[in-house]
Amino acid sequence: MITHNYVNSLIRDRIVLDIRDTTTQQILSREHALTLKKIIDICKSVENAMLKGNMYRAETVNRGKIPRMKEKAKSVKRIPEISCKYCGKRHVKSRQQCPA
Repeated sequence: MITHNYVNSLIRDRIVLDIRDTTTQQILSREHALTLKKIIDICKSVENAMLKGNMYRAETVNRGKIPRMKEKAKSVKRIPEISCKYCGKRHVKSRQQCPA
């Protein structure tokens, strides 16, 4: 007959071996007297730490971006140019700008 402890040990071993994250796997393999509850707690804490680390990295990356080009583009006003009927060149619509 299969005992409760044997089933728990099979589940624990399967979880430790099937974890994709190598650092979590190493943490679990270093632990002595692992229980199923202890494995779940360690996995949850590592997952939370990774999520917080990703959020922190995203915040620092977003803070580092400065939209300077957009501000400059908005502040520069375009003055329309025309084809001049006097000289044939393109310049601002103004008789003073015409070289002819």
